[in-house]
Amino acid sequence: MKGDVTMKVLEIIAGAALNSVGVIEAFLNAGYGASPRKMEYELYKIQNRSGSAMSKAALKKEEERMKRQKFHVLLVKLQKDGLVDRDEKKRNSVFRITLKGRSYLSILKNNHREKEKAALPPAVYKNISAGKLTIIAFDIPETEKRKRAWLREALKNMGFKFIQRSVWFGKVKIPMEFMEDLKKMDIVDFVEIFEITKAGSLEKID
Repeated sequence: MKGDVTMKVLEIIAGAALNSVGVIEAFLNAGYGASPRKMEYELYKIQNRSGSAMSKAALKKEEERMKRQKFHVLLVKLQKDGLVDRDEKKRNSVFRITLKGRSYLSILKNNHREKEKAALPPAVYKNISAGKLTIIAFDIPETEKRKRAWLREALKNMGFKFIQRSVWFGKVKIPMEFMEDLKKMDIVDFVEIFEITKAGSLEKID
């Protein structure tokens, strides 16, 4: 998680020269903000429990304060490590990524890709023949293209054939492990599975 946060901050600074407030705002608005330090947050709530109950707005404000503090500390560390530098000559000093920072960012990205690759389950399941014809159609977003490639490999290994790259068919029994893996990877909503009944109609498998 720590490496992912550093990677995202370096990506933001590499994309635009921003002051510290700008970097933090960009990070939070990008949706990649790390969760606040749990222990500190819980301690803050406990310390204020004896008094009047804190409003949701106050809790949210304190949570945002801790997030900003955490990112300020990270930016200072990146500067000390020589991964970013700061132009103090300008009125509003800005951070810029250094050559060392770009090199380190490249390493972080490679590590991130390897970690994601290792996180996918093996695309190998039992090939069990079935009497009914099964059709699998999917529309997985481009942002999940690695999972889409994994799905095609898994279908091929199970004995399915493709009509087109997103529509596959075969007289194959769907293993329960395959369905569980679709749920774990959070792509089950993008996949439709049908069986052809004796009447010749399509029957969706939930």
